[in-house]
Amino acid sequence: MARLIILGNGFDRNYKLPTDYKNNLRPILERTDSELFSKLDKLYFNGNIEYWSDFERKIGDVEDVQFLHDGLEEELTGLYMEDVSYYFPSDERYGDDFSAIENAKYAAENNRIDFKKRFIDTHLNDFDDFNCFIEEGFRLMAEEANAEAKNKSQTLQKDFNFYSDDYYLTFNYTSTLEILYPHIKPDHICHIHGSVQDDSDLVYGNINDNLYSGSSDFITENPNHDPDEGKDAELSNYREYIETVTYSEKELDEYNSFVIEKIEELNESMVKPIQEGILSEFLKQVNVDEVFIYGLSIGEVDIPYLEKINVLFPKSKWIISYFRSGSDPVYQNSGKLSFSDKINLLESNDFKKYFK
Repeated sequence: MARLIILGNGFDRNYKLPTDYKNNLRPILERTDSELFSKLDKLYFNGNIEYWSDFERKIGDVEDVQFLHDGLEEELTGLYMEDVSYYFPSDERYGDDFSAIENAKYAAENNRIDFKKRFIDTHLNDFDDFNCFIEEGFRLMAEEANAEAKNKSQTLQKDFNFYSDDYYLTFNYTSTLEILYPHIKPDHICHIHGSVQDDSDLVYGNINDNLYSGSSDFITENPNHDPDEGKDAELSNYREYIETVTYSEKELDEYNSFVIEKIEELNESMVKPIQEGILSEFLKQVNVDEVFIYGLSIGEVDIPYLEKINVLFPKSKWIISYFRSGSDPVYQNSGKLSFSDKINLLESNDFKKYFK
């Protein structure tokens, strides 16, 4: 029989390593690409720094769509203010209003904004880059934490007397466990979401139930447009000019639907895949009778793994650490587990006594 020890970001934070989403990941992303960060921040966090503390639940849950239309109204205002340049009396074409209006229509058609194309040119490449951008941010954060752990490895107090024959499931991208506890057998450690140490893909994200695309309701009206104007034959040509720079309700609906469609595609790419096959392969070599969890908030993205472990080892004993009595999300989140009646919650210092 063996112990399975599950570690979350709180394990790294216990050693004061720079792996905090709000205070470390966010600044890394901002300095890596300030423009891309700004767009990501507006879309999912609406500039609220505190939301970054709950990064994985927020990514894919849209806060602001309307900023994606910024600049359109200003351009349209300029378009709507343009008017027909009629010929002066000194011009030989004076009085040829038909030609003047036709020229205005031609110019208006060339200046007319294709909303979908503008969105593609302005935003879609950024949408495609978001995932690589975020993963690179996680990678840089983990690498900085690894470097700090190595520098401090000789002076850091090892709070846990981990056994070499225990098994370790870590949700962290860092190598803190390997750096501070080098006696642990490498094949007894599973980085379920990847690790910068082996240059594997890093797994992050939300769950489908938390995805929210928001709503796009960009509306524009041409103040010069009058549906009743132009019934007289002499005004009909001018009316055609006005309609050239007027956008129909159908066009606006199609544009708004297109924006939401692209956001939904982006959100779907932010879903964290459950690595159940990797977990099962790792645990097939062991018979677990005790499961310890330290530094894991037991968020919605973590629960499927814990449920799977309980199915594999139904008689196992569960001990989970928390940091703040009552207010720690572990209290509420652990209650969502189907086997919550088997769990023993311990304050962090009491939890550590198991590993003295």
